[in-house]
Amino acid sequence: MALTDRTHEAHSKLNYLQIDMGMAYHQDTITIISKGLEVELVKILTIFTAIEFSCNNFDGPIPEEIGEFTLLYILNLSHNAFTSQIPASLEKLSNLESLDLSSNKLYGNIPIPLADGLIFLSVLNLSFNQLVGQIPIIKQFATFSENSFKGNIRLCGLPLKSQCSHEEPRLSSSTYEEFHRSIIE
Repeated sequence: MALTDRTHEAHSKLNYLQIDMGMAYHQDTITIISKGLEVELVKILTIFTAIEFSCNNFDGPIPEEIGEFTLLYILNLSHNAFTSQIPASLEKLSNLESLDLSSNKLYGNIPIPLADGLIFLSVLNLSFNQLVGQIPIIKQFATFSENSFKGNIRLCGLPLKSQCSHEEPRLSSSTYEEFHRSIIE
């Protein structure tokens, strides 16, 4: 598959998606949302690698196999009904420049390997999900604004205004006494 195999990369440069019918040809066009902007592509290079499946009512988990599409530059799965954690396999998308998973039902923490692996990411939108915990502030993730994370009421840390609580759970007085008694004995 061309999205995973770099050997096809050199052969596809400057070729456009079109059908040659002798004296005439048909040239495909497509409208995608890339980096937050709606863009109509008239001449589509065959090396252009994007998945734009927004607004399709897809549900269930995001397929782990998407992490195998290592030549992806844009991944937009927004405005669906995905109900899973963000797959850690997305960390393998090291060429990714735009990731939009907004307006789904994703839950759990943002995987640290994801923040560590996506070093070319210039657009991130994880807003309006059910994500929890502290936002990893490493590499590219340290550059994103509050808008990238808004609408996740249990998400905390910079750039959000809600700070994470690092307090240890408090023990009841009887548990506290038993704990200290065991140390003395």
